[in-house]
Amino acid sequence: MTINKKISMFLPSLRGGGAERVMLNLANNFCEKGYEVDLILAKAEGPYLKDLHRSIKIINLGAKKVSRSLVPLIKYLQKEKPESLLCAMNYANVIALVAVKIARVRTEVSVAIHSVLSKGDNFQEKVVLKLMKAFYKDAKNIIAVSNGVADQVRRYLSIKEIVVIYNPVLTDNTQKKASEFNNHKWFNNNQKVVLSAGRMNDDKNFQLLIRAFKLVRNEIDSKLIILGEGTNRNKLTSIVRDNGLQSEVDMPGFVNNPYSYMRNSSLFVLPSNYESFGNVIVEALTSGTNVVSTDCPYGPREILEDGKYGTLVPVNDVELLANSILNNLKEPKHHHVEEFAKKSNKYHIDFVTEKYIDILF
Repeated sequence: MTINKKISMFLPSLRGGGAERVMLNLANNFCEKGYEVDLILAKAEGPYLKDLHRSIKIINLGAKKVSRSLVPLIKYLQKEKPESLLCAMNYANVIALVAVKIARVRTEVSVAIHSVLSKGDNFQEKVVLKLMKAFYKDAKNIIAVSNGVADQVRRYLSIKEIVVIYNPVLTDNTQKKASEFNNHKWFNNNQKVVLSAGRMNDDKNFQLLIRAFKLVRNEIDSKLIILGEGTNRNKLTSIVRDNGLQSEVDMPGFVNNPYSYMRNSSLFVLPSNYESFGNVIVEALTSGTNVVSTDCPYGPREILEDGKYGTLVPVNDVELLANSILNNLKEPKHHHVEEFAKKSNKYHIDFVTEKYIDILF
């Protein structure tokens, strides 16, 4: 297969987040389909680096902050003059659009929005939103990862042309990874295990889950595993200790294979305040695990189709979340999980990659 077209991609790093994993999957699949890929990183760091396709060219801009990647990105654009530049994460998107304008190259920029927009609770958020309003109009494509995010972008940025492409969460190896042996001690004795995963920040609201799990433990013997890392780890550790749950809650950090955790767990819970999409919901359902999620904006209701494929509960309601977890542990509801797996092609990397290629060139 010879295509000889280059796709340049720009990201802050390859730290272990959902947007980074999406871009990793896309980059690898672009290569599989015969495209040359330059992966431009403000700083080449993160656990996903080792998972990159061997033919991907990594461009390390060596910037401590994304804002400091502007000048080296301009130099890259002037030297390489790529036809297409795909970027993700709002601050990086703005930097890319500014860089193309200053570099005076004909590179067409496509920006993907992987987060719920904020009208500005702090100074930095206000600045980013203003920059998005000023520069997103220059993008060839604005890609939203859910219809809810697309509607929000139209309202906040007064931009009508938004392309909705779901995240490429699933690959041909997803089921294989889910079936791999997991030696976690709680999976070897028919223990009821509640699982959650994500970046440990305020938006993911793991503190709500821990408090709800405390109520669950009062009625049923169970364990809680939270996968991921983030700035709230110490805070969450303190909440676990304050609730006397040190022996019942495990936070093993970032793991290479979350799918085997999902396959072996009794229930997956997403306690977030906001989710632009909700990759982990798709992953859990495809692994055959029931899901309870907060009805947060915007992804969960869209993926779960108004509760057909999982339980939706109000945001930040500890008692209702605890009750939903209890009900699912006592009498598991299968929520058409098998039906979901059959129609999950729209989340598969091959299907999604073709949608990106269609709009990039």
